[in-house]
Amino acid sequence: MRTKLRLDFAQEFEELRDAVVRLNGYVHITPEVFLMEEDDIEHLAVETIEAVAGLMACIQECRAAVGDRLSHAINDATVQQIVGESLDAVDELASHYSLEEIYVESHEVTSITSETVHIRVSGSIGVTLQWGSNSDLRRGDGAELDESFDYTCELTCEAANPNPEALEFVEDSLMVDTGDWHDQEEDWIDSAASTSEDHETLDASGIRSDF
Repeated sequence: MRTKLRLDFAQEFEELRDAVVRLNGYVHITPEVFLMEEDDIEHLAVETIEAVAGLMACIQECRAAVGDRLSHAINDATVQQIVGESLDAVDELASHYSLEEIYVESHEVTSITSETVHIRVSGSIGVTLQWGSNSDLRRGDGAELDESFDYTCELTCEAANPNPEALEFVEDSLMVDTGDWHDQEEDWIDSAASTSEDHETLDASGIRSDF
């Protein structure tokens, strides 16, 4: 953490240690803890809740700090992976597609185990859907439509060595949400057909020539 990400969790570590020490004192039931007055019980309950809240807050702060320092590397790794992936969910929608834009909108550290930091990434992609070949398009028999879809994916890195250069893409974790397309498929097809009609090739028999 300190060498690769330049993060110093000394203060957070002290808060975490203090929270664990306080919670430890409430785990072992002794006469001093069990035989208490009502006011003391209420005070103990409040202290316990505060200790748990402090522990959870410390964990969240550590996760956020790791995620922030890995931010640029996460963005780069996500874009590179999506560019190299075959987007099956999009491929099912049209004869062809071209990937035009990739946006990384958010990422979060979902869990940190003794070995691995797990990161979830969310964003959107912009694609051009194409029905028919390029020749079909030139003849006016094909159609194109620009569309965007949300996606999520997962990355990991070693907890002991969260090196931005060592981020790994979780296989088969890239999910592109095309649910809205299927819900409104007829509207999209009508829109694409309308676009095609606007670019319909003129019939040569209807053109007057002086030659």
